[in-house]
Amino acid sequence: MPRLITFTMHRPGRTARTFRQWLVLDRPEVKGMLLEPYEGAPIVMDGRTVLQPGAAALWFVFPGHWYDVGRFHTADGECTGTYTNLCTPVRMSGDDLSSVDLFLDHWLGEDGTARWLDLEEWETARRAGLINADWERHAQRARTAIDAATAGGEWPPSVVREFNLSQARLVRS
Repeated sequence: MPRLITFTMHRPGRTARTFRQWLVLDRPEVKGMLLEPYEGAPIVMDGRTVLQPGAAALWFVFPGHWYDVGRFHTADGECTGTYTNLCTPVRMSGDDLSSVDLFLDHWLGEDGTARWLDLEEWETARRAGLINADWERHAQRARTAIDAATAGGEWPPSVVREFNLSQARLVRS
C-alpha cells in the first residue's frame, strides 16, 4: 500500500526543504517516491522547462549510496530527463527520510545531453568548510562513477529507467 512519507533534504548553510511524497516503490535497495503536484519554481535546462508547477517528479533514493535521482516530467506526463543529487546516504526513521545535499547535481536529458550543475556552489561550499573531507571524497567517487555510467549508457540506474510515472500513479491509486 502506498503511504505518504516525509523526505527532508538538508543543505549546509541553508534552510532544510521538506517534501511530502507518496512512497510507491519500497525495496531494501531503493525507495521510489511520487511528488505530485510539484509546487516549486519551474526548473529550466537549456531554455526548456523540464519540471513545472503542477507536474510530477519521481524520486528514487538508494540506501547506502551517495546520490538520489529524480525523474522529471511536464504537466502532460512527458519525461524530460533525470536529475541526480549528490548527497549523503538517506537516513530512514519510520516514514521520515532525510539526507544532506552536497551541492553537486547532474542533469541527463531525454535527448542524452548530460552535464554537471552547481559546480560554483560546490566549490564555494567546499572552501567555506561546509563539505567535510569524508563527504568530499564520497561525492568525488560518486561523480566519477556517474560519469562512467553515463558514458556507458548505464545511467541512471535501471529502476529509474524502468519504473515510470504511469506505474507510480497506478500504485498510488
